[in-house]
Amino acid sequence: MEITLMLPQIKFSSRFPIPILKVTLSLLIKARALILAFFCINIFSYSLLSKEVLAVQITNQSLAALREQIRPWANKYRCEGITPTKTPAQCNSPSTGSGDADSILFSGILYYSGEKWAGQNIENSKDGEGGMWRSPQRLRARVGEWGINRFSQDQMLGVLLYLVAQKKYGNPNKAREFADHWSSWMENHLSQSRFALCPWDLTSLVSLDACTLDDISVDEFGAPFKIPLAIKGRGAMVRRVFDYVDAHSPVRRSGFRRIRLGDGKDVSDYIEYLNLLCKYSSTGGKYNCHFAQVASLILQEMGDDRRIKVDPEFLQNPFALWVNNGRKQTGQIRELVYNRCSAAHQTHAANPNRRHDQWTWERSDKDKDSPVWEKSFGWDCIAMINLLVK
Repeated sequence: MEITLMLPQIKFSSRFPIPILKVTLSLLIKARALILAFFCINIFSYSLLSKEVLAVQITNQSLAALREQIRPWANKYRCEGITPTKTPAQCNSPSTGSGDADSILFSGILYYSGEKWAGQNIENSKDGEGGMWRSPQRLRARVGEWGINRFSQDQMLGVLLYLVAQKKYGNPNKAREFADHWSSWMENHLSQSRFALCPWDLTSLVSLDACTLDDISVDEFGAPFKIPLAIKGRGAMVRRVFDYVDAHSPVRRSGFRRIRLGDGKDVSDYIEYLNLLCKYSSTGGKYNCHFAQVASLILQEMGDDRRIKVDPEFLQNPFALWVNNGRKQTGQIRELVYNRCSAAHQTHAANPNRRHDQWTWERSDKDKDSPVWEKSFGWDCIAMINLLVK
């Protein structure tokens, strides 16, 4: 745009004082410059504002439309309408290798994002005594009575996010009652005299790591446990959520001491623990980086604005970026979600029978299955779109 500012014509004569002429010209030149700058700034600002508003409107519409395109085929990846699963063919015959192993973590994120049906999956995965299982199907079939096949620390995060979300959505009594029942199970089902998420014994280091809520010291149990096993504040994280929803934290005794879950630890220990797991996990398999971001999300919802540095392999991961940005979206986050979830939808439309068994946001950019989003089972995309478009 070209702007021309006309200056008044000045007729010179011998009677026009030269000093006044110089001052007048100087003022007119400065005025012209200021007016020109004013016009340019306002036109530029208006242009930017218009484009930004238009972009947000288009992006919201595009994301919402994409979500509704994905939902019909994503619904096929649910057992009994409430359990997100990667292998729907196994819904009626759950096993330790079924695709429902992570259903509680996924359900926690989905419920938080606004998918209310996912909350029922978590509720139906709690047994009559208050203990948690990986899915309602495993609970009924009693698949994995103990250890990592029954429950684990990553599924714990799904329950904690569900509890925080229940309070967020105006159901504080429901959150408290659920947490009290779970707490009662922890108090009455100690493993090796310790608080646990699931029963474990000395035959499996993997199950010990998956289930215990207390730190285990080096060499405490002897071989084959002569390695540092720093659970680091996992119990403190659970206790923080229990306190937030006004639930009872479990208590146990050690000799004459009365020990409450999380005593002597802080959520800072837990965050440090997850950061280390994320940092030193093998390239392409950094699930712990996703767990760290879910933990950060839980803390942020409770008013603890604790951010976890995004791992270099997750710099293009919209969920990690969204959490790290204080649950605020950016143009980059929207673009990443739209592009990756569009690719997921197009891939499914082209070949619905190929593998669709990934929760994209838990996998790194360098994952061996990349591009992972093309193997999405849909609910990861729906949850992320929900977080951006209410």
